[in-house]
Amino acid sequence: DLSWTENGTATLWNIEYGPTGYTQGSGTLMSGIGTIPYTLGGLMGDTGYDWYVQADCGGGDESIWIGPDMFTTLPTCPPPTGAFTDNLMPTSADLNWTAGGAEGDWNIEWGPAGFGMGSGTLITGTGTSPYTLGGLTAGTAYDWYVQGNCGVGDLSSWVGPNNFTTGVLASPMPNL
Repeated sequence: DLSWTENGTATLWNIEYGPTGYTQGSGTLMSGIGTIPYTLGGLMGDTGYDWYVQADCGGGDESIWIGPDMFTTLPTCPPPTGAFTDNLMPTSADLNWTAGGAEGDWNIEWGPAGFGMGSGTLITGTGTSPYTLGGLTAGTAYDWYVQGNCGVGDLSSWVGPNNFTTGVLASPMPNL
């Protein structure tokens, strides 16, 4: 919602908006706005915008443009929260998180502690938390990241690194 204070008698306003840093005159112009606040639709999620407002007093009598004012839209797919690891075993661990929004699937990337994103092992469409990660090496430090998948290319930002170390294998008791 865009809001401003009318300092005169105008009942109509013009609004121009665009991505943060756009040059005024090259944005999207909306004329004849008759309500304050004005709900601006059709915006991209997790995006910064600049906007300007101008009073239209009729008959070509318009104020100077006021602005820019700025806002950032919320992400359409919020990232998961509360990531933690439990049930540490020598060759497996349970990865846990809480949904950030309405997503029903998640992606996980994991690897040895300190790995760079994009170089780990990617698991897509886990569909559940906790997720049991198997095939690990005993007594080894790992990092993992989780990402919400809200459908058809709408992904959250990655959350992590989250760290854990697998348990060690128990030594057999010596026979006496």
